[in-house]
Amino acid sequence: MVVLIVIEFSLFIGLIHRNMKISSREMTLSENTIMLQKKFMKALYAQVIVFLINFQGAFLYLVYFVIFGIYSLVANNLVFIVGSTHGINSTLVMLFAHKPYRAECEKIIKSGRDFFKIPSRTVEIRTQPARVSSIVVSS
Repeated sequence: MVVLIVIEFSLFIGLIHRNMKISSREMTLSENTIMLQKKFMKALYAQVIVFLINFQGAFLYLVYFVIFGIYSLVANNLVFIVGSTHGINSTLVMLFAHKPYRAECEKIIKSGRDFFKIPSRTVEIRTQPARVSSIVVSS
């Protein structure tokens, strides 16, 4: 199953990468479009790497345990914990890699603050008037 998904990812990314190279060589696209496509490819690579780290690593680890007949409850639980973090990892990659997605999420958070009347964090600098003290020393 995982091997099939990896093949699909590789084929998908390979075809997109090849199409971008052909378009940039023929200059059928503007420089701005090519720059945006390169940013998109970097984000796509990051998402695929996160997927491979989460699932491929866990899958290979489980295959190793099955082949050699080793059973470790701790290792088994760790593999499933790492696999279950795929959702949050993919979301974080989307937030860091795609500016429109990040801007939309910021807008949703700000509208939620307005709806629930949560004040935005502002740092106030409070200054106190300087106190003048005099010490009288008698001898």
